[in-house]
Amino acid sequence: MPDRVKIGMMDRYLIAQSKEETKTGKGGMLNVWTDAFNFFAAQSDDIVTETFSAIATIAPVTTTFTTHFRADLNRKMRIKQGEDFWNIVTIARDGIMLKIGCNRMED
Repeated sequence: MPDRVKIGMMDRYLIAQSKEETKTGKGGMLNVWTDAFNFFAAQSDDIVTETFSAIATIAPVTTTFTTHFRADLNRKMRIKQGEDFWNIVTIARDGIMLKIGCNRMED
């Protein structure tokens, strides 16, 4: 995907979700995902393997979303696209754009 994405290419409607821990009635903890904000992005399905040497983990990136810069997006969030959910693996700023590397969450 080119470094600059035209507005018309941002045709994917996405919802960023944040995880919150809440107590259940029996004292246990429950993870609840809540919608934080929505945005449009371009999507490219590239299979890339990134190595994080500090933690010696290999994280596959199966899709990349490109959108305008948002300071409130972070790797603790997930992305909802229709009925699909994506783990955020990497977030890279490219000028006024963000490239968000993700892998699909399994059911």
